[in-house]
Amino acid sequence: MTKQCSFVGTITKRCPGTAENSDLCHWHGPNETKNRPRDRRDLEAWAKSGKSMEGFSLLHADLENIDLVNKDGDEGFNLINADLNHANLRNSHLYNINLKGSALLKVDF
Repeated sequence: MTKQCSFVGTITKRCPGTAENSDLCHWHGPNETKNRPRDRRDLEAWAKSGKSMEGFSLLHADLENIDLVNKDGDEGFNLINADLNHANLRNSHLYNINLKGSALLKVDF
């Protein structure tokens, strides 16, 4: 039986992701670096599906060339309260993204 991620955001409902090794999904789990070859593609797909990315733990993530532009909406994607410390966002497309409250220490833009 799959278990739902236990993360509950400040402005969003409970995360719809599937809990993995802990009570959190891949994106909220702070103990897993998001640098697998498929992580960039999976994060783009998550964002484009309309699901919130609030509180994502992207510490040390390798997201070079990621495209997080909401081409189908009037507002940017929601990545508030995320941990992006030390993330690689070089050459990324982040037009109008909402990073309110996010940790951005030593992010490589």
